[in-house]
Amino acid sequence: MKGISQRALVVALTSFILFTANYTQYQLSPIANDIMALLNIDTQAFTAAFTAPMIPAVVFSLVSGLLVDRFGVRLILGMAVTLMAIGTVARMAGDTYSIFFWAMLFSGFGPAFINANAAKIFGAHFSPSRAHRMMGLAMALGCLGMTVGMATTALLPSIRTAYWIASVLAVIAVPAWWCLIAPTKVLEEPAGVSLKSSLQAVIHHRGVWVTGLALCFIIGAALLINATMPTALATKGFSPASAGLYSAMISIGAIIGSFSTPYIAGWLGGLRRAIVLIVALGALALAFAWQLPAGVLLAAGLFLCGFTTSGVFPLLLAIPLSLKGIGMQFAGTAGGLIASLQLLGAVLIPGYIILPLTDSAPGPAFLAAGACMALAVLAMIFLPALEEEA
Repeated sequence: MKGISQRALVVALTSFILFTANYTQYQLSPIANDIMALLNIDTQAFTAAFTAPMIPAVVFSLVSGLLVDRFGVRLILGMAVTLMAIGTVARMAGDTYSIFFWAMLFSGFGPAFINANAAKIFGAHFSPSRAHRMMGLAMALGCLGMTVGMATTALLPSIRTAYWIASVLAVIAVPAWWCLIAPTKVLEEPAGVSLKSSLQAVIHHRGVWVTGLALCFIIGAALLINATMPTALATKGFSPASAGLYSAMISIGAIIGSFSTPYIAGWLGGLRRAIVLIVALGALALAFAWQLPAGVLLAAGLFLCGFTTSGVFPLLLAIPLSLKGIGMQFAGTAGGLIASLQLLGAVLIPGYIILPLTDSAPGPAFLAAGACMALAVLAMIFLPALEEEA
């Protein structure tokens, strides 16, 4: 019974932390114009702050995996969740852009450490096959934070109210983690396998870099869509509340996609085939969905944006387990490197590449996002053969 309750707590709390982090970030989209006016910043600066929670993942993903191996999940992730809460609360004092930016950066520590160590977190409590399903479930539940944030924030009376709600959720997560999650055994280094050999095996493996680059392109495109879609719809005459509700279809698609794509991959007969088809469909959706007429077509197009971008994550994150020379033995180190590349794209592609090159114009920016998805499809050509289980 104790084991069952601890497994349930792990799934519940990781889902809650991901929900809180996504809510904290994506509640900014519907009130982007208000925030830009308050802080006297432009779209590029806002997007840079919006993607700032990804910076801890870029810098610390690989390090976090090493720390978790050495000191255990409870301690290292507990520290990360505490930093997340500090950043979320500090945003309340964000009357200047610098405070706002750094607060958003610190709010990203919790999800960054969870995403980089998901295999270790869930693998300590579930069999490999169930761990993959529970990972997808936590990601799907975490995506609910995107939906709630984008659908409801414009209805709140003020920016400060939105910040208060996020702060309360983040503060609750801290004692919940420290009090409810039991320490787990620290994994010992296998005989004959050193840290140096692990890093060499991962760094020199083409499949790891291909997977990381594909995720880099996909999340960069996804973040741009999520950050700018409400503003883009506003240029077409939608009210802030209506634009937020339509944009919430992206996160609804993300929830359903995260949960269902592993089953779609099984139906299609392989990870590579499923990834190529889903990402190719996403390229079209990201480039053109925002131009669809209001109503069912626009809602369906935005749903596909979320379904394809978020739905492909569980498939790509599962690839290291099927790479010859990586597998379970080096999956943690590979996951850290992949997460670093993935979040590098989240930080650089929207705010520092696409928006400056397109002058923040929605049409060219979304075409560029679709091109990023096409580059991810191209990267899959160079993926080595996978040793997939039936």
